Amino acid sequence: MTPKLSPSRLPMALPLLTAIAVSVAVALSGLFTGCSQRDMTEDQAVDLLAKRVLADGLYPASRQGECLSFEVEQRLDARFEIAVREKHGGTCPGDPGTGPVLDRFEVQQDGAKLRRYDPIGGAYVDYTAPATGG
Repeated sequence: MTPKLSPSRLPMALPLLTAIAVSVAVALSGLFTGCSQRDMTEDQAVDLLAKRVLADGLYPASRQGECLSFEVEQRLDARFEIAVREKHGGTCPGDPGTGPVLDRFEVQQDGAKLRRYDPIGGAYVDYTAPATGG
């Protein structure tokens, strides 16, 4: 014999059931949309790129560190397009009135992929660290 739910107890259970349903819906929405809980900010994308190219020694020593600047040119749905520029003036060689683009990169918002612009092919390609001579 199953107990019957009295109508007087149903209104007390509704807030609890609603809270559970909302919690489940929020948890599942992250799974089905494929989005990360926290999107990368522009500053985080620039920091990720700067650390990587500096660690890889991508540019000559005269252009490392303070003589490079990173400019987010475009933020798209799942990625940032970032220009690496040469800074001039102060301790950095070159005409202070100019800041030529050395490279362009694409950083995915989840940080999973870094791509470098290939001007000959006219497209971004997967970035790999340059081979060091030995």
